[in-house]
Amino acid sequence: KSRDISLINKTHYLATHAQKEWEDAITHLYKLLVDGVNHKYIVKLSEEVGIAIDSKESSLKILSKYLVYKGYEQQLMNPFFKLTKLRSNISAHVQSKGKSLVEEALSDHSGSLAIHFSNLIQSFNQAIEELDKILK
Repeated sequence: KSRDISLINKTHYLATHAQKEWEDAITHLYKLLVDGVNHKYIVKLSEEVGIAIDSKESSLKILSKYLVYKGYEQQLMNPFFKLTKLRSNISAHVQSKGKSLVEEALSDHSGSLAIHFSNLIQSFNQAIEELDKILK
């Protein structure tokens, strides 16, 4: 659950191909879908089935371990980890292997930041639908 309900209204498809708009959208999406993961609930589920949890592990790592334990593909978490990497790179303004953040994002052959973001949203739609079924 996200603590900031206004994030829902701030998170939307891109209107332009501007890097700043894309970076802001990635940041909002991260806050909504990664920071918004209910850590206590994920820990509770994991502990109920006997998964050892390190207190320093992120909610995503714990959820990933839980999914593997339950027999699901770890790749279900890929959109979350990809978003985390993008958000970290935006925050740190880093380059990956000499590529700018934009070049790295566009390496998925999307052609534009707007299409890249749209594709990312689609991958989340699929992952969240699956997670919803698993975690009920």
